[in-house]
Amino acid sequence: MMDKKIVIRGILRYYWSQGLSARARAKEIYEIEGPWIVSKTTAAEWFHRFNEGNISLEDKSRSGRPSVPII
Repeated sequence: MMDKKIVIRGILRYYWSQGLSARARAKEIYEIEGPWIVSKTTAAEWFHRFNEGNISLEDKSRSGRPSVPII
């Protein structure tokens, strides 16, 4: 199953490619999917990232020990 974060980021990238507002689209996603899905700030950060030419939906790599999912 696809990670829900990746799906939301894909939706944000689609809205970005259409030239739509990050804040308005975050509100729309919130209204459809419910609370805590994506904040306006997070949507704006992803739009900024896309504007810089990075259209990847994956998280940026971090230094240090990799996180281990809790099962």
